[in-house]
Formats: sequence, C-alpha cells, structure tokens
Amino acid sequence: MADIRFNRIAVSISETAPLEWYFTNTERMEKATLYCDLYEQWKENEIETIQTTIRFLESAYNEDPSKVASLLSYVVEDLPIHYPLQRLDIYDRAMRRTLILRQLSWFFRELETIGITWNGTNFMLAVGTTRSDIQIKSNLEFSLSELGPAYLERYRGAIEALMSNNPDKLSQSVSSMRELLSAILHLLTKDDIFSGDELTHEGQPKRKARIRHVLAKSKGLGAEADLGEAIANCLDKTYVALSKAFHVTNKKDWDSILYVFKSTEYLIYYILLNK
Repeated sequence: MADIRFNRIAVSISETAPLEWYFTNTERMEKATLYCDLYEQWKENEIETIQTTIRFLESAYNEDPSKVASLLSYVVEDLPIHYPLQRLDIYDRAMRRTLILRQLSWFFRELETIGITWNGTNFMLAVGTTRSDIQIKSNLEFSLSELGPAYLERYRGAIEALMSNNPDKLSQSVSSMRELLSAILHLLTKDDIFSGDELTHEGQPKRKARIRHVLAKSKGLGAEADLGEAIANCLDKTYVALSKAFHVTNKKDWDSILYVFKSTEYLIYYILLNK
C-alpha cells in the first residue's frame, strides 16, 4: 500500500497546472532526472497517471530523499524557462518565476510531510530526513505488524490524521500516538511484576517502570527509561495543550508538535527493538 503522503503529493502535482505540465513532459523530465541521477527510477515509472507519479516519487525518495529535493529544485528553476504561461508578453524570467511560485503553495505544504521544505530558493531536507530515518520507519511498521494488525493500523492512522485537513488533526494524531505507546507497554509488561515504588498511589504500574522493565534486557547506558519517560511526558503535555483548544498559528508551533511526534516514533521503535 502506497504511503498516503505520496498520494497527496501526487494529487497536488496533478491539480497544479505548471507541475502537471512538467511531470508529464517527457523531454523535460528526461533531462531533469538525468541531471539528478534519478533517470532509472523515472524510466521504470514513466509518468502518465497519478499512480505512476506516486510510484516514481516514493521509489526515488526511499532510495535517497536528497535526490528528490535536488530534482524538485531543478524543476522549479526550469519551469520559468519552458512553461507556456498564458501571459505570453512576460519575458522577464524573475517575473515568470514569481507567477509560477504563487501556484505551488499546496505542493510545498504536502512536501513538508516528507521532510522536504522550500526555503525561497531551493528545496532542503529537514533534520532527520535521511535514508536511516526512512529505514527506521520501515522497520517500525514491520515490528508493529508483528505485534498485531491493530498496532500498525493505529500508527498509520496517527500519520494519516497528522497529514489530513481535519481541524482536529493534531490532537487526533497525538492522541493516537499516546494510545499506541500505552498499548505496547501494557502488552509487553504484566501488572503483577510490579511492586513498591513502581506503583502509583492507586496501585497501578507507573509508565516509567513499564519502560524500564521492557528495556531491562538491553545493555544500554542506564538512562533509557528516564529519556523514554521524558518523551512520553512531553507527548502528554502536548495532548493536554491541544485538548484545551491550543491553536497552531505558525510554522514554529507545527515544528514543535512534529518534533514530539517524531520523538515518540523513535521511542516506540527503540522499545520494540530492545524488548
């Protein structure tokens, strides 16, 4: 099943006239992919439909996201030269570029979901958008599927909520990640193994104690449970803030929530890796 993020990127391309023209222009794409060392992937999925666009982008991204960022930068620079604007009297390249960029805002937003951002000049990879990051996500999905289909579905549901247009998408995605982490910890630790200061005043095992027990077999540095609890606390506080109608009003707010989301992903991955 294709990653929903690439589905949405492909739709944004097909619904944005300059991009749709470029990605289906064989001559332009051949030169662009040759320049960015993505020609083989492009030839395997030569773009004719939304589905082939998805396959090409996902294949290229999984091999090397930096090449995708490079390709998109090339496309944006090449469009003002070759795209047939309706205003044929506009010859200034800078003006043509400005007119085209105004049409790409939807596309830019969708690219941010895979860690590719537009800095006003070219596309850059966000921190953590590397081959290893992609591999970790793939391994995490495999590990969750081994626990049971419900765990993988909850994780994918959290991602889908995060990338949706739902006004409650942030609280829904954070809530799903909290539930996923809690469900995994409860699955991997039985209540009757805890005692003393590992229990709350109500007699329930503390989350930190569950994390410590899960990671007991790993030969780490000894601080993993403290870090795990700190990340989980941050997730809790983010959820509480969103539940109290906290509104994300700028990129900084969005980046903060995405940071918490990604940190929780890594925590779950580490727990399953060392269980």
